[in-house]
Amino acid sequence: MDRTSAAIVDYVVASQQAKLGPDASQAVRRTLVDCLACAVGGLDSRPAGVARALAAAASSDPGATAFGLARP
Repeated sequence: MDRTSAAIVDYVVASQQAKLGPDASQAVRRTLVDCLACAVGGLDSRPAGVARALAAAASSDPGATAFGLARP
């Protein structure tokens, strides 16, 4: 895990759900589920296929993963 991902994970883990309140907590859950549903729903679309092909052809160090691509 890179430093940026680790920092985000540490922040989220350190946050307490009680600090958010029930309305904010519900909004976070709803938004997360909506984002994942959109990603899964659009996975087979032509624009997503083009984006995956471009991402698969690119390389970097450190590397990255893309939603819908097989991990090496």
